Amino acid sequence: FDESLNYLLLWNNYVIKEQYISHVADLGLVQNVKKLLTKRKQRYINNSADFKQFQFVKSEKFNEFYNLLADLKKKYNAKPTHSLDELKKIKKLFPKKCMLFLSFLNSNIIGGTLMFFMNKKISLVFYNVVANDYRNTQLSMYQLYNCMKVAKKGGYRLIDFGVSQTPEQSNPLSPKLSLIKFKEHFGAIGTMRTIYKKEFDND
Repeated sequence: FDESLNYLLLWNNYVIKEQYISHVADLGLVQNVKKLLTKRKQRYINNSADFKQFQFVKSEKFNEFYNLLADLKKKYNAKPTHSLDELKKIKKLFPKKCMLFLSFLNSNIIGGTLMFFMNKKISLVFYNVVANDYRNTQLSMYQLYNCMKVAKKGGYRLIDFGVSQTPEQSNPLSPKLSLIKFKEHFGAIGTMRTIYKKEFDND
């Protein structure tokens, strides 16, 4: 990646406010995104009877998705980054850049993924959630695999699976190793997200 922008910001007295480790897979490396997965994950995709029961479809049911998301966050004494109203506003402002996909089993919602399409090249999985009763299945993996297919079909070169840190730790850069390992199974590699700030003298 070209680091010129980082250099220019620092040169112009911007300072680093926050940094995160994220994981990105390069979809341009293969014709079939399944090839980016580890051999074990590929076997799950090829052989699991469970996946034949699941339906992964584009949806507008933000209320139902948010109920599932909020319940799962509550389990960890946390709240979603966005409120339901904020997600609906984002969808209204950027209808083609914000897409919700839900997983159904026998017409019941058992999981979901919200994707943002940042520019012509980069897609981002912002939320990937699975109902508690299906946490021990491979549904989370199945959803991410389908997100990769959506991004590839849409002509996006990269898919970002999001940050992998434990902000509750004393060191905010502390890695969430299990999540990092999970994302690496999709051919993703670490990349830094850096937030800069600059204070201006308004006098």
